Amino acid sequence: MRPQTEVSRTRSLGRHLGRNAVAYLALFLVVAISPLPSWAAKQIGSAQIKNGAVTTKKLANNAVTSKKIKNGQVTKADLAPAARGYTKFVTVRETVADFDNGESTSRSVRCAEGAVAIGGGASVSPPGLLFLGGSAGQVGHSIPVTSFTLISPTGTAPAGDGAAPIGWRTEVTNDTGENDRTASFWAICASK
Repeated sequence: MRPQTEVSRTRSLGRHLGRNAVAYLALFLVVAISPLPSWAAKQIGSAQIKNGAVTTKKLANNAVTSKKIKNGQVTKADLAPAARGYTKFVTVRETVADFDNGESTSRSVRCAEGAVAIGGGASVSPPGLLFLGGSAGQVGHSIPVTSFTLISPTGTAPAGDGAAPIGWRTEVTNDTGENDRTASFWAICASK
């Protein structure tokens, strides 16, 4: 059996809650729908946040957008290697000597391992005498390639199947009007 004082306290609390139920409900509703939370949010600014208090863990996913980053503040060093794009560009050259008038030849110039071909071409030098009907050579085709055969350095598969080009194949004709010319072939290669 409970002592008399405990029973009287429980009854007293019950009577109090019963008499003031409407008042407590009204208080709850006022606090729940009042502008108090928004008022409190307006009271917290950057001065109330300690330096270094907002960590990566506290940021929501996709919270930092381009508009929130000051122009020129993100550098290549801040980006992952895959996001940096190409930063190194080199030209690879191959030549064919003693290239006679009227002949055509082609070569595939290969980029270094890990690089991709972004351009290429060929020329014949020295050019013929233009005023006597000569020219600087004529390019027949110039295409990116994705693979090289083991049998021939000129055998390649054209790009266009979704693979990154690893070299450049060009065909050139010596129409300079002169023999013993040099055909030069280039691939412009980019790497990260």
